[in-house]
Parts: sequence; structure tokens; C-alpha cells
Amino acid sequence: MRLTKKGKRCLLFVLVAILTTIVAALSIIASANDEAKEYITYIVQPNDTLWSIAEEYGTDGDVRKTVYEIKKVNQLQSSDITVGEELLIAVS
Repeated sequence: MRLTKKGKRCLLFVLVAILTTIVAALSIIASANDEAKEYITYIVQPNDTLWSIAEEYGTDGDVRKTVYEIKKVNQLQSSDITVGEELLIAVS
């Protein structure tokens, strides 16, 4: 069986549509997991670091993962934080 140019384009379109749907579904699932978490607002105190905050509020024992999540949720580009800064911290 041979596919015509039109058939190949149609097949490519269907594959792209399927992949797009899968990526969208995974994105929705991931954001639903983030929304299911409960957050508190933490105000950075003198001598706080992301590491020390993560140690205090981390729930799974992996401080590196908690630091990553704090940076992600608060859209931090680096680990630099300042006194008085408000951070969202997942507590569940």
C-alpha cells in the first residue's frame, strides 16, 4: 500500500493532533496536582535561606526537592531571597 502526498499530510496532521492532545492532558494533570496543594505565605526573616526554609517546611525529607518547588512556585530565578520577601510554601 502506498500513501499519496495528501494521505501523508493527513497522517502527519493526525499524529501531531494526537501528540498535542497528550501534551495538553499531561499539562492539565500536572497543574491540577499543583492546585491540589495547600500553601502558606512565609515572610523571609533575617538569616533565612531557601535551604533552611525547605528544611523546616519540607514534607518528604528531600530538601533539594523542596527548594526546587519553592523556587518554581515563587518563580525565583536564583536562590537569593531578601528579608521581608513573601514566599508561597506548600504545606500538604
